[in-house]
Amino acid sequence: MKKVLNYCLLSVLSISLLFLVSCASIYQLKHEVLLEQVETKFNGITADNSKTFENSTLKIDWSTDEERSLGISIKNKTNTPLFINWEESTIVDINDKSHSIAQGETYIYQTDIVGKIGKDKNFKTGEVLKLTTIAPNGNYSNTLSFSDDIKFSEVIFVNGVAIAGGYYSDILPQSIVRTSDLNKELSSIDALFNNKYVKVFLTVKSNEEKQTYMFILKIKTNTKVEKWERKN
Repeated sequence: MKKVLNYCLLSVLSISLLFLVSCASIYQLKHEVLLEQVETKFNGITADNSKTFENSTLKIDWSTDEERSLGISIKNKTNTPLFINWEESTIVDINDKSHSIAQGETYIYQTDIVGKIGKDKNFKTGEVLKLTTIAPNGNYSNTLSFSDDIKFSEVIFVNGVAIAGGYYSDILPQSIVRTSDLNKELSSIDALFNNKYVKVFLTVKSNEEKQTYMFILKIKTNTKVEKWERKN
């Protein structure tokens, strides 16, 4: 009798869990970073909450992507090469912890077992950057993350295909969520990230002169929310 009751209870829990999952919807969230201040060894510059910084040497645009990383685009405005020394650069997260800068997303999907949550033996982190040369009047674009302090979130599957979740570096909030209570999810993200700051110290060398810029970026969460749809 006890075994029957335990089986029935397990069945009820399984059905309840299935019901909750089936009621949950997937949403695409849009977050932004706004450039609030730029500091150099010469002066501090109060930015205008845009996403662009520009001087006589370079132009830098900041953006976000779907994998919780910072996007950066650099335009060399000079007639000589620019050198970005990543080993002397760093990202400071919302908790004021410094990280070496990695290239691309520190992110992986787990697709071996649908719904599996756990460490993947094939997990790889982003490649830590060293030195980038930007040609005269050339352009450079990349996504920046960090390869340490990696976290894990639930993998979201649609028709057996992972669309979000896995391992990530916690620079920005997630952009794809599955929830049955959207307002609660948005409130949680706001509490953790909204109006918090990420700092990027970027060391640039030009004409034998080395300059370290400190970019102070304010995170604005949930600037756009819509139901997720698969893109063909």
